[in-house]
Amino acid sequence: MRLYIETSVIGFWFDRLKRNRDKRRSTRRFLVLCRRGIHQGFVSNLVVDEIKDSPDPFRSRDLALVARLKLPLLPFDREVFAHLFDGYREVPILRRLPEADLEHLALFGASDAEGLATWNLSHLTNQVNLEAVRKVNHAQGIEKELRVAPPEAFIPPGPA
Repeated sequence: MRLYIETSVIGFWFDRLKRNRDKRRSTRRFLVLCRRGIHQGFVSNLVVDEIKDSPDPFRSRDLALVARLKLPLLPFDREVFAHLFDGYREVPILRRLPEADLEHLALFGASDAEGLATWNLSHLTNQVNLEAVRKVNHAQGIEKELRVAPPEAFIPPGPA
């Protein structure tokens, strides 16, 4: 499966908080599956820019992880991206979201990725938000399924 990996997923590789242990484990399993070719994982320039905007040591370790995992940039249609992004910004409920979140959703919509992996559960996987995104996508002729979920949803059952 071709999957767009949003910025929040990268950081959980290193998370040491006890309360996030399950997220860290599933993030690592998921990213290893991408590295092994079970999934094709992609990042975007937006992901790289968000990582570059973070302070060290997070910046250097997260960029090194992206390089080590050999995650390529997600190909997408720039014109479709721009139309989707503008369409999302016109919807009142989506206007409340950070622009970067709308950009991640538009990148996903303008690509041939089959899923978007994220730990941004309050904005990106929110079903009310996704329904608004779905309506904008359909109005613009994009009928792709919105598989937006945490990394664990993309881990097949059984040993990795």
